[in-house]
Amino acid sequence: MRNLLPYSLNHNNSLIDIIDSKQEPRKGILVNALNEVSRDYSNYLSNVNNLEMMNNHVKDYERSEDLKKLKEALIHCYDSTTSPLDKLKANIKKAQPDDYAAFCQYCGIGIPSTFDHYLPKSNFPEFSVLGINLFPCCSDCNREKNDRWINDNGIREFLNLYYDSIDNYSQFLYCEITVKTNIPVARFFLEKPTMINQQDYQVIEKHYNNLGLLSKYSLLSNGEIKKAISNLRRKYQRNGTFDIKLELTDHSDDEAEIYGVNYWKASLYQGMANSTSLIQLIKSN
Repeated sequence: MRNLLPYSLNHNNSLIDIIDSKQEPRKGILVNALNEVSRDYSNYLSNVNNLEMMNNHVKDYERSEDLKKLKEALIHCYDSTTSPLDKLKANIKKAQPDDYAAFCQYCGIGIPSTFDHYLPKSNFPEFSVLGINLFPCCSDCNREKNDRWINDNGIREFLNLYYDSIDNYSQFLYCEITVKTNIPVARFFLEKPTMINQQDYQVIEKHYNNLGLLSKYSLLSNGEIKKAISNLRRKYQRNGTFDIKLELTDHSDDEAEIYGVNYWKASLYQGMANSTSLIQLIKSN
């Protein structure tokens, strides 16, 4: 799991381009609201490091027919495909590092084929096409996150891939490998590092629980472990002094260097390196 890079070009210009692509009466509605939406953008930008505060700025778009029409027009900016919207999405994807842009950073598993609205457009239609509110992600994470983002206690339910300090977090994702009747089993778990405060760790826990990531990683590990055992067994049979633990540790470090210390494969190979029963299984056949 790594931080994504926030879209840095002028957000108001992107909005204006999208508005210009609309037809009446939506275009007129959006033009009239442009100054207000620009102020909303500024409010978002001033709260990126404390997004919980945005829950205090939810607007009641149901209190008048004009506001209902505005909400519909704002959401239509995203739901209806236009060239300026396609350009915005392409620029967001282009801004991401090539090393890990191929994977959804919500989960580290899927291909980022969709975009998630971190602040859901159903509650915050004014941010429907705000670049820093749009994350490339896989369809599974987008569906499972849906319109959730904060709970009744004011704690965010998901990590913000742009503004939470994911790249600076110490390791919190671990894996334990046990061997039962010659069958390796991976168990992933979270553990709070001393360098992460309790509030941030609560968000991490909720993110992983809400997306069911620990069980997904365990399931995916079955094939990865079998592949590693087959590969390492061949190397050990060719050279009885081959250091299996070092090879697994190196693999873990390589995964962590590119995808982050909390990437599931980095934790998996670390767990394999620390499993004496797994290493013995590799040597015994």
